[in-house]
Order: sequence, then C-alpha cells, then structure tokens
Amino acid sequence: GQVGDTGVLRYGSVDYNILDTIHFGDFILHKIDPSDAERIPVGDTYTLSVDVNRRKAIERHHTVTHLLHWALHEVVSKDATQKGSSVGPDKLTFDFNSAALTPQQIADIEKRVNQRVRENAPVAWGEFPYADVKGRADVMQFFGDKYGDVVRVVQIGGTAKKDAHGKDHPLLDGYSMELCGGTHVRRTGDIGLFKILHESAIAAGVRRIEAVAGDAAVAAVNHLAQEVCDLEKTLAGTGGKIPSTTIALPTGTPDIATAQALEQRVHELKHALGEVRAAAEKAKRAELQKNAAGLADDLAASAITHGALKFIVAVVDAPAASLRDIAVQAGKTIGPGVVVLGYAADGKSGVVALCSPEAIAVGHLAGKIVGDLCTQLGGKGGGKPDFAQGGGKEAGQLPAVLDAFLKQIR
Repeated sequence: GQVGDTGVLRYGSVDYNILDTIHFGDFILHKIDPSDAERIPVGDTYTLSVDVNRRKAIERHHTVTHLLHWALHEVVSKDATQKGSSVGPDKLTFDFNSAALTPQQIADIEKRVNQRVRENAPVAWGEFPYADVKGRADVMQFFGDKYGDVVRVVQIGGTAKKDAHGKDHPLLDGYSMELCGGTHVRRTGDIGLFKILHESAIAAGVRRIEAVAGDAAVAAVNHLAQEVCDLEKTLAGTGGKIPSTTIALPTGTPDIATAQALEQRVHELKHALGEVRAAAEKAKRAELQKNAAGLADDLAASAITHGALKFIVAVVDAPAASLRDIAVQAGKTIGPGVVVLGYAADGKSGVVALCSPEAIAVGHLAGKIVGDLCTQLGGKGGGKPDFAQGGGKEAGQLPAVLDAFLKQIR
C-alpha cells in the first residue's frame, strides 16, 4: 500500500522530475514526463535524488500503520484482520474487518500507539526464509497471498544483531512483526505524533481508519485548536452560553492528551452552538407562524365571493418558506374556496394554490392553476388538486398574471 518515491533525475545541468517509481519484476521503473523522455539519451549516466522530506513522511506513516495494526488487536480483537492499506506522505488509511469502533476504543488505540511512539523503540528489518516464519502466529502476514522463498520482516521493539554489513537484523522478538517490503523509520520516536482523523464503514463488515503522523498530525491538532477558537467566537456572537471546560491550547508540538482535549472541546462547543441555533430556529418558526396568521386574516378580509366559493388571489410580501402556512391559514378562514398567492424575490417569482374539496368538485384544481400561471411566468410548477406550487423567472409579470386570473373568475 505504500506509494512510490518521487525525486529528480539530473542529466548534465538539467533536472527532470521523477513523477513516480514503480516496482516491475526485478526492476524499479522511474516515471517521467513523456516530453522529457525524448530529450534524455539512452545509455548515458545520470544522477538520481529522492525527495527526502516526502520519503520521511511516508516512512512515518508506514511504521505507524504497523503500530495501528498492533493496537487494533490489543484494543478491539485479534480477529480484526487487515483488509488493505494506503500509505502516503500526507496520511494513511487502514481497512479492517470489524464492527464500528466506539469513541473510547478510538481514544485507546491513539493512546497505545503514542505510548509506543514515546518509547522510541528500535525498528529493524531483515530477510528470512519463508519456511521459518510461515507458521508463526506472532508474525503478521496475509494468508492466501503468495510469498517467495525469502521474505522481509519488519520488527518494532525487541532486539537485533549486526549482520555482515553492519546493519541491524531483527531476532523476531518484537511486539509488532509483519511481512513488509516498505520503507520505515529507524525508531518509533521518529514518528513524533499519531492522530486518528476518521473511522467509517467502506463495505459491509469492513471499516476504514484515516490517520496522520508527524508534521501532518501536528497540523491536524493545530486545526482543532483553531476550530475551538472559531467556535468560541461564533458562540459568543450568538449570545449563547459557552461551556465552562477550559484547556491549554498548544504552543509548541502538541501531544495526544492535548489533541483529545481539543476534540472534546470541539464536541462541547458544537453541541452548545447547535442548541443555540435550534432555539433561534424555533423562535423564527414561531414568529413566521404568528406573522402568517396575521397576514392570513388580512387576506381573508379581502376575499371575493363567486357563487358558493370564496377566492383569495394576491401577491404577498413574505418568505417563500411561509407561503404554504399563509395559504392554509387563509383557506381555513374563508371556508370553501380557492387561495392563490404569489411572491417575488431576487428577480424570480413563485406561486402556491390551495383548493378546498368543494372547489375541486366544480373543477378548480390547484395543480392546473399553478401550472398555467407558472408557464406565463416563464417557469413551471404543479402538484395535487388540493395544493400545488411552482416558480418562474418573470417576477415583474407576477401582478399582471394574477390580475388576469382574478378577472377570469369574475
């Protein structure tokens, strides 16, 4: 799951960007722009340099993926099997089979991983005959995958001995051991900080954790701190009560305790802000209903009578969202009849129509009324016989269109 390196290919004094590296059999292919390839002679000597900062970010994310896998087994279950992963410079994703994790489990996983990071335990890797590790339950591997005669094991913790080339070779006694061909940090302390961003479902019974490490984790925590400040300012501006919990905002490199405190603070502030907004929305709805009732009474007083029915046809100055309530209120007041209301805003027009059962019985259908009117307004609309709504573009034509409709009734 690890992405390929990028870097620079230098030929003489000219640099060409290496866009990707791809493992192909026994070779590593270096991908460059096709237009550059035409200017690079075959058979000459070149200098290659890897993007070191990008590589180190990938290494941090890859090693912490192994720690995440270990912590998942410790907190959730040994049966939480890896289903895939993606390791890049900006973040990692880790897929596994499990039920949804609880907030406490996510917090415990973060805590265990960061404890291992602070231990600054050694990370070592080496090649072993596959026959020597195939049956070991403590060496994680994808059963069903095909491995060669020799495999590479990455070990975190435990001990190692120097090989003939002076490199540390693991003795397979670490707390995390996996078959892996990727690049890794030398010690867990190089990871710096680990932070889970999201945990979600990607398929039936399969979950995904998205997380960051190192500089990306610090940026994520600082984003949380900024979100806290922004939420507190917003809540203060609404006149809402700010929860009394206080935390120390990070001034240097934040730790996981700070990150978890910030997350809790964001949760508290969002909850408080939600309550304020819900109360404001409730008050707004109550005011709209009050205004709708008053406007409906005024409209009912201006209704005209035609036979056994009463008709209200008018342009109203009211929010579009309250137009239906006004029509219903007016309809209740006049009894058997038809209510047609129009409104104009931002150069657009809208129409609603309400017809009582008695009006429907003699051919007044709300859907047809609205459809005809909206067509004249350069739009469309429709609905059921008892209620319909629609819109148009010709806001300036609305009074004339409704007046013509009223004249047809008379």
